[in-house]
Amino acid sequence: MNYADLEKAIQVLLNPSGTEPVELKQQAQLYCDKLISENYSNWKSFFQLFWEGTNDYIKYWSLQALEQIIKLYYRHFPTTEKAEFHTYFFKLLEEKHDKILIKFFATKYCLIFIELIKHDFPGVWGNAFTQLISLLKLPAAENSETKLKFLGKLSTFLL
Repeated sequence: MNYADLEKAIQVLLNPSGTEPVELKQQAQLYCDKLISENYSNWKSFFQLFWEGTNDYIKYWSLQALEQIIKLYYRHFPTTEKAEFHTYFFKLLEEKHDKILIKFFATKYCLIFIELIKHDFPGVWGNAFTQLISLLKLPAAENSETKLKFLGKLSTFLL
């Protein structure tokens, strides 16, 4: 994954000014889609983009990429790999709760959780909600208002 090229593409796609030509946006989208389709089996690298990222656009896109991977490829993952994906998913919340629980990341994180649940609950991942609640009780995730907002967002997607 070429980080510099990815960063350029993401800046074009997620630029709030929207001044880029349509052709350039289409090229950037194709580049990003191809990156996901060619690297979905290396899904850990998308988590890594969030963990190590300093650019919020890249971090947001990495969550988008994970959501796409789940929607398009995840059903073909072996059970052991799904379990590892769950571990990475919650490790991200545990270690980067201060980043995940902010507004635009929280919504995307909830959508990823919902996609995982569609595939794995209750069969492969019967304790998904128990794990989520226990992580939100950790002292490290100390902002109660933020946690309640996160659970509120999640509930809107579940209902």
